Amino acid sequence: MPYLGNIPSTVFSGLSYQDLTGGTGTSFTLDYSVSSAQDIEVFVNNVRQEPGVAYTTAGTTLTMTGSIAATDDFYVVFQAKTFGTVSHPAGNSLQATTGTFSGALSATTGTFSGNVTSSGTITASSFSGDGSALTGVSAGKVLQVLQTVKTDTFSHATSTLTAITGLSVNITPSSTNNKILVQCTISAGANNANSYGSVQLFRDGSVVSGSVGDLAGSKQQSSTVNFKIDASVVQKTLTFTYLDSPATTSQVTYQPYLQKGLETVTLYVNQAGGESDNANSTRSMSSITVMEIEG
Repeated sequence: MPYLGNIPSTVFSGLSYQDLTGGTGTSFTLDYSVSSAQDIEVFVNNVRQEPGVAYTTAGTTLTMTGSIAATDDFYVVFQAKTFGTVSHPAGNSLQATTGTFSGALSATTGTFSGNVTSSGTITASSFSGDGSALTGVSAGKVLQVLQTVKTDTFSHATSTLTAITGLSVNITPSSTNNKILVQCTISAGANNANSYGSVQLFRDGSVVSGSVGDLAGSKQQSSTVNFKIDASVVQKTLTFTYLDSPATTSQVTYQPYLQKGLETVTLYVNQAGGESDNANSTRSMSSITVMEIEG
């Protein structure tokens, strides 16, 4: 229907309320100036009073015909005065093109066709959408962290790649787009000096493609430096980090495999090969840590 004048503004409106409980006597000061007694509703012990008979008004002064006791439940509703508020009613749906909040946002539902900016906290039980259209939000959040620590010893005496028992970790990615960051630390030793060995990262029983060096002739591929044990009483710390893309939501198992060089030698994990039972020898630990990184 057409109308004259400016387009009316849209605000959330509500009635103003003033609690006067605790006051005594017949004269009280109102929060707002009113033009007549009919502009307000006065309640004494939840009983509405008759305007002009039980009370009169003059600006911000409210005069009661009878005296009010401190124990009376006494309050005023400014019936003729509505006011605009910037606080959105929590029970109403919120729709806007854009939104900027300096504090908390509380609403039953909210729909925005543009940007929403908040310098405070937006709390919700869930957010819908796959986030593909989001900008300014970086992936890379750590979703879960799992670790296995091996404190017992392990030995290996063949040229075959062999899994280091007790040093594996299972993880189930929550999305095929997520990546798994693998960090591994292995304490290695040997029973002869000038002994060589290498380590490869396996996933579900197969070497992780890209986690080892290039295949070149008879050289061993390794996920870390091809280590050399200089003496039988020495241990070397081997470390490597690899970001894997398993592209699955099924459980996967990561485990390092150990391989020795050409020498007739036994390689050890968490001990030196020529250790003695005294304070000069040590038993160490190895670990593998995996983190699911949001893709």
